[in-house]
Amino acid sequence: MGSPAYGALTLLQNMSVVNGTTGWAGFLSRLPDSPDRAVNMVDTSGQTPNPKHLLDIVTIQALIRGVPDSYVDTWNKAKDVKDALLGLPSQEVNGDWWSGVLGLGDLALVSYDSKSRPIFSVNFRIFVEPPASQLGHRESL
Repeated sequence: MGSPAYGALTLLQNMSVVNGTTGWAGFLSRLPDSPDRAVNMVDTSGQTPNPKHLLDIVTIQALIRGVPDSYVDTWNKAKDVKDALLGLPSQEVNGDWWSGVLGLGDLALVSYDSKSRPIFSVNFRIFVEPPASQLGHRESL
C-alpha cells in the first residue's frame, strides 16, 4: 500500500486543486514556512487493518494555510479540498484500489500561525484495498 496522503495529493494535483496555475502549493507531511498558500496532506492513524482480507481503513488530514488574515479565501480552498476528495468514485490511486472516501467531521479552523495566516483542517477516512504483498498473509476481497 502506498501513502494515502501522497495518493490524495496526487489526486488534488490532477484535479488542479493545487499546483499549476492555482496559486496554491501542495505538500506532503510538512507545511513549510513558504509559500503562504499551501495545502499539506498527512497520513494519520486510521483503524486497525483487517487481518484476513486486503482491506485497510486509513485516515488522512489536509492542512490548508492561506495568506495573512485571509480567513474566507483559506476556508474556500479548504472547501475545494473537501469537495474534491469526499465521495470520490472508486478508482485506482497509485497502485491501490480506493473504494470510498468519507469525511471525518467538517472544515475546522486550527489556528492562526505567528504570521497571522489562518490554518484549516479537514479529515478523511479512506477504504483502501492494497495489492497482495509477498510478505503478507491476507486475501483479496
